[in-house]
Amino acid sequence: MSVRKIIFNKGGNTNNVKEFEVPQQHLDLTQNRIEPSEEKVKLAWKYIGDPTDIVETKPGCGCTVNVEYVGNEVIAYFYDDAVTTKGKKITPDDKQKGYFDITKSLRIFLDDGLPLKVRNGLSNKYNNNKAHIKIMFTVRVNLLKMFPYQDPSPKKNLNK
Repeated sequence: MSVRKIIFNKGGNTNNVKEFEVPQQHLDLTQNRIEPSEEKVKLAWKYIGDPTDIVETKPGCGCTVNVEYVGNEVIAYFYDDAVTTKGKKITPDDKQKGYFDITKSLRIFLDDGLPLKVRNGLSNKYNNNKAHIKIMFTVRVNLLKMFPYQDPSPKKNLNK
């Protein structure tokens, strides 16, 4: 099994080297389509490390929310509504297939002594130099209820 591992100095202390790893779990929700009415789909990732090393998690967008840590799992919830109404542009091909796949991400920031955010002009932004692991996942959103299937084959003229 492939592992995403990061080695960092806890609290910036060079005498306190820690490891945090997330085994490559292919969270592919494309086998079971998310229905447009399903507002909250639970996602969970196992990790190896100390939960107190986690400083913050940052979803890639507003579709993934309510991140929590239970035991050695990061649990988040995916909201399909944000994708189907505000996010991805639904193409004619998506409508024809009856679904679309979308890849999302979540970053786990760790306690390495560096600031979580840095100044960027008049605002703050997340510090990309801070120790973190990026988790990716793919979901398949069912469009059949929103756009009934349409046969893509050309119509034959039966009068010939």
